[in-house]
Amino acid sequence: MNPLLPTLMLATATQAYSQYVGDIACRRCHPAQYTSFRQTGMARSLSKPGLQSSLREFAQPARIAGKGEGQLYRSYVRNAKAYHASDAGETHELVYTVGSGDHGRSYVVAKGESLFLSPLSYYSSVRKWDLSPGYAAGLARDFTRPVSSSCLACHSSLPRALAIGCESCHGPGEAHAAKGGAAIVNPAKLARRLRDDVCNQCHLSGDIRIPHPGKSEADFRPGMFLDDVVAIFSVPAAMKRGGSEVLGQAGQIQTSRCWTASDGKMGCISCHDPHRQPHGAEGAVFFRSRCLKCHTLESCKTVLSARRFTVPADNCISCHMPQSPLQAVAHTAHTDHRILRDPAMDDPFPSAARRMELVYEVGGAAEPDLRSKALAYAEAAKGIPALLATSRDLLAEAARSLPDDVDIHAALGLSLSGVAARKHLERALTLGSKWPEVRRSLATLLADQGELAAAEKLLNEAIRLAPYDAASYLQLAKVYAQQGRDTERQALLNRLRAIDPANPELR
Repeated sequence: MNPLLPTLMLATATQAYSQYVGDIACRRCHPAQYTSFRQTGMARSLSKPGLQSSLREFAQPARIAGKGEGQLYRSYVRNAKAYHASDAGETHELVYTVGSGDHGRSYVVAKGESLFLSPLSYYSSVRKWDLSPGYAAGLARDFTRPVSSSCLACHSSLPRALAIGCESCHGPGEAHAAKGGAAIVNPAKLARRLRDDVCNQCHLSGDIRIPHPGKSEADFRPGMFLDDVVAIFSVPAAMKRGGSEVLGQAGQIQTSRCWTASDGKMGCISCHDPHRQPHGAEGAVFFRSRCLKCHTLESCKTVLSARRFTVPADNCISCHMPQSPLQAVAHTAHTDHRILRDPAMDDPFPSAARRMELVYEVGGAAEPDLRSKALAYAEAAKGIPALLATSRDLLAEAARSLPDDVDIHAALGLSLSGVAARKHLERALTLGSKWPEVRRSLATLLADQGELAAAEKLLNEAIRLAPYDAASYLQLAKVYAQQGRDTERQALLNRLRAIDPANPELR
């Protein structure tokens, strides 16, 4: 495993290293599937940056303006290595490429042992550089958007942590690859929920994912129920912008008549072959053949002469699963998985998406457990103030039921103020919380009460836990200022300037 990968992902998966053998071991007995899969987007989901001719984005230097005043970013090659830089003074070699290149590629840089998304991405559809997701929306600046373990759980696989591989869908292959090998997971032979969860581990992304206690998304294995590892929630359409994109692919397909009329028989692999990714005319023929498993040519109401003028010709997908631009990600298109009879007439907001409450996306139970629901509402309330009261009520109920749950006390403390907040924040620390936000919030309360030494201690702990998070540095600088410790304050700000030179607070 690469030492740069976040500790969270590594720690939970360490015990399983010996079970994974890698794609090369699979190739010995399955060369055709291996060769075909290597041509798919999934097999290119994460890689080391290369300067091959196919990566045309590096052929010419690029210079792109950011959303903030004076933000300018550059992409260039030096000594056969690719770099992204800001005019503020940060320069980073690109250590990972994220994305297949079908729509585009983003890039990852390293700061110490932490990974961050570069502000520049290359968009294949328009063949140009532009701002990365998040940066384009003004949600991040410079090189400050962390790459989370959730990102890596979907874009990478064990044991090498580069790209999705055979074992991402079939499970660890050590026993199967051994002489006289044992059975391996075949998603097509799994029960419905287990089958769908193989795809849902990445394609049912939702808006909020709450791992169960002691779990991370790296703990999921094909053949497991996904909701034994993580609870997934979505914010309904009525509470955010974006049209049908507010539902992911899995959420969309489950609103389709094809899905609901199949009585559980239809799954992702009813239409998709994970080992193949046909394009153009080949793709039109391939997916039309999948449609014709249930439908007939005569059931199409568009005359054949008109269907032949689609590009590619007679393409079911172009009419019933059209691509539309995503509002949240520039220069990319999203295939509508609702399989609408007439996309121009059908309601883009399913009734479930109109509810003014979070949608629980996956699970055998009708309702999520109290802990997951409370933490999901707490996360959603950060961007949707209308959910704050519900969030506090759920967290308070969860704290009574789960008095020793560290994350519940942390979230409740962060949602409150004054004496009540202090009580829960201190309880979270006693229980072992690693959240830097808990320490910063409690430090603010202590500083307001004149307990500056205790506030300083907490903020230094927060910096150790998240050494590239500017908020802790800035808050500690204020504590130093309150104590008249100008020399230490200036030294601290110089440390921050070295890791985040464009931070506007430094001005």
